[in-house]
Amino acid sequence: MLTFRELFGEDTEITLTPGEYAGPLVVDKPCNIKGNMSVIWADSGPVLVIKAGGVKIENLRVEVTGNGEFTAISSEYTDTKLVNVEVRGNVKGIPGEAENSELPNVISLGDFAAEQKNTFRVKINSAGKATLESRVKALTIAPVELEKGENSVLLTADALKDNTILYGEIMVHTTVSRRIYVMGKARAGAPLKNDILEAPAIEHNKPAESVSAAPRTDALPVEQTIEHNINENIKQAKKGQRIPTSELGSKIKIVFEHKSADKNIEIDGYAFLLGENGKVAKDEDLVFFGNPESPDKSVRAGSEAPFIEADLEKTELSVAKIAVCFSVYGDTQKNISSVKEPAVRIFGGGKEIYGFELSDLSDEKTFVAVELYRYKGEWKLNFVGAGYKSGLKKLCESYGVEVAESP
Repeated sequence: MLTFRELFGEDTEITLTPGEYAGPLVVDKPCNIKGNMSVIWADSGPVLVIKAGGVKIENLRVEVTGNGEFTAISSEYTDTKLVNVEVRGNVKGIPGEAENSELPNVISLGDFAAEQKNTFRVKINSAGKATLESRVKALTIAPVELEKGENSVLLTADALKDNTILYGEIMVHTTVSRRIYVMGKARAGAPLKNDILEAPAIEHNKPAESVSAAPRTDALPVEQTIEHNINENIKQAKKGQRIPTSELGSKIKIVFEHKSADKNIEIDGYAFLLGENGKVAKDEDLVFFGNPESPDKSVRAGSEAPFIEADLEKTELSVAKIAVCFSVYGDTQKNISSVKEPAVRIFGGGKEIYGFELSDLSDEKTFVAVELYRYKGEWKLNFVGAGYKSGLKKLCESYGVEVAESP
């Protein structure tokens, strides 16, 4: 295990550059760690081990990504302070935070009636007091406060059009935050769901995660602003330029960045895995924060930072094109004009290879940044930079899928 003393010397104020860091890591000195919504991960826990008093950690995500020991954070000192910290895994040694609970990873709503409100009653077993927050545009929760033990919670989906998929997250806030993914589909002819019908399936894909302590009043920000610094050594692409991906390698990361933005604006990344007909073959071929990984595990979406990762060697042969898009979330009055100097960065082999400034965009809500496509058996990258004023819904429909939006 690497220690923070080895990495940062005797510094007591540690600011991480936004990105991902492989763990496990040991905090072996009193310090204040400002994570900038970076991710520390490891296949097996504990991922972050606190072996010193006087440690404060802010704005960080800590994840167990594999099937090993499922502890995200372990502290040997009761004065450890966690602020805006999200975990995937258990938390040990934090006062008031239970080491194990029975939170689900996924709540599957299945098919439900289109054009009508549907209500689902689910049981959530909490190890202590917690606060729920819906990040699904068309889904409300009642009650939002959980007590220790089994809680009966109602999820109400807005009236959605036929063939509309509903994806998103419910955040569970205690001393730390955790996510529960929610998914379902509105379909004509499907039964109307209400609270007296059967509870939807709850999937426990990992060992139980912790829930305890007092509810949090602050929520993790959905968007991460990536530092804007154009490196003159990085190749600058132009709209319409096409390049072979051989110079990037098979693992490619596309990251949205900007210099500054209006308050509360949020931008999310989306990837559409398309066939020869330019359409998705199934709902799961839309990859975004609510469905963060494609079925073949070749494409992944960032959950906080707006980025898309693609491993082209894993992509199914039926996929002819991957459209990488970004969209301004929420308020219909907001668009890309609220963002100063938008651009995307293209990484290959862990290094930034290309920058692509989106200078042609003005008042669009959604835009296709780049496309990865097959040509004569090889992958190529097309710098698109085309925007859509009508927003995400129109773009999704053009690719054969709808995303639920609040009326």
